[in-house]
Amino acid sequence: MANETGVAELKVLNPATGELVDTVKLDSLEEIEAAIAELHEGFQTWSKTTADERADLLRNGMTM
Repeated sequence: MANETGVAELKVLNPATGELVDTVKLDSLEEIEAAIAELHEGFQTWSKTTADERADLLRNGMTM
């Protein structure tokens, strides 16, 4: 459903109480495709690192 500004959103409800927990924005197909492309590019870099390099990056806050 779209909100009053026309942004598509999804209401997240607590299934036990029906209480509204949060409302999240739904991305458009273009936004999803752009995110997938960025993730694919990042994976290409990540997959070329060694296990030791990955461990160091994770310990030091992922500065690539």
